[in-house]
Amino acid sequence: GDFGDAYHWSNFSLDGFHTSDGTPKPSWNELREVSAPVFASLAKNGISGMNTLDFTDLRNIKLDWKIFYGEKIGHSGTEVIDYIPAHGKKHIPIDLSCNDTDEFCFADFVFTDGDKEIGRKSFVLKEAESKTAANRAFDYEIKNTSENSFSIITSDMCMDFRGGMLAG
Repeated sequence: GDFGDAYHWSNFSLDGFHTSDGTPKPSWNELREVSAPVFASLAKNGISGMNTLDFTDLRNIKLDWKIFYGEKIGHSGTEVIDYIPAHGKKHIPIDLSCNDTDEFCFADFVFTDGDKEIGRKSFVLKEAESKTAANRAFDYEIKNTSENSFSIITSDMCMDFRGGMLAG
């Protein structure tokens, strides 16, 4: 090996990525994201797919996408990306509109090569427009009452801060 150790057939260590029983930790998903061979970003009228590999072209990659309106699928589809050169980008035209709803809207993209998932990305496309009881509780107004004092006012309470401390 690189550190003077004898050649061996020992198990590969995934310390920090899995628990002792093999259950993946959240850091495993982070590693999967940063080492994925394909990366997606929002672009005008679709997404931009980028090949993150140094020397290998991506060929015949399948992209399954879904646009969710709240918890329901608004529209979905499948695209076959024929070719992205190493470190290259390709625009993939997809209708990302969420005009049919005022609910929370997000997109989920899954890239596969054969039966193997090689990348996944999600984007928030639209925040919810109508206020529900859950987010109405967070409506507040901040008033500066002096240089070192301010108040936070909601429909059912008021908190005063003076000199950085909560005041009666």
